[in-house]
Amino acid sequence: MKCYLCSTEAKDRTEQENNIPNITIECPNCGNYTITFKAFHLFFENRDNLTIEDKNKLSNYVKDRSKDQKEKPIENNIKIIEVLTGKRSINSR
Repeated sequence: MKCYLCSTEAKDRTEQENNIPNITIECPNCGNYTITFKAFHLFFENRDNLTIEDKNKLSNYVKDRSKDQKEKPIENNIKIIEVLTGKRSINSR
């Protein structure tokens, strides 16, 4: 599979938690990160929601945060995506 942030070949490490699968990715470029189910649905299922620049901002966020948290995947939720990209989902108001 391809990384949702940088399109590098990555591994999907998704596990279902409480019947709601948060998307967990292990990317050699970005690092390990999670996209919450709701954020994935609102921002990533429709490929036109985030630009390459937006995805680069998220990738850099994951890289920077990964330096401090080696073990745990970095979470990307709706709030983080909105703050970093300036994009706002209609459903998150």
